Amino acid sequence: MVYMYADLAMAYLALSDLEKAYQHATSSLADTEKNVGHFNSGYALDALAQVEVAREDWLSATEHFRQAIDHYQQDENRHCVALVQRHFAEALFKQGERQQAIALLHTALTTFQELNLAHEIAAAQKLLDVSDGQGQEEVFQ
Repeated sequence: MVYMYADLAMAYLALSDLEKAYQHATSSLADTEKNVGHFNSGYALDALAQVEVAREDWLSATEHFRQAIDHYQQDENRHCVALVQRHFAEALFKQGERQQAIALLHTALTTFQELNLAHEIAAAQKLLDVSDGQGQEEVFQ
């Protein structure tokens, strides 16, 4: 159920229904208490943090991104650590924290390159390319 709720949260987020997105994201996190595991917790926390970014709840989003990274590190899942770092970097760009976002994005990009994940490399590189202001409005919405 962790994944279903988190995936529903992301679907509602894509539809800009922030209330339903938040409800499902918090349900996902609550479900991790029954389905203990670092991967489950990381997945739920990342979804919740992304919803909180859309709600502009920066403090909660920051805390949840950091917790998600910690859970994935404990699970030794480098791909997911880097994925959450990329999501966190996007949030930092939205907050105007450009230098911190770029540093985090470079860390994620290095991991994606080490893992040879072409699609993730492209996504991270796109964010870095627009971090100088070109096309930023379409990427960081």
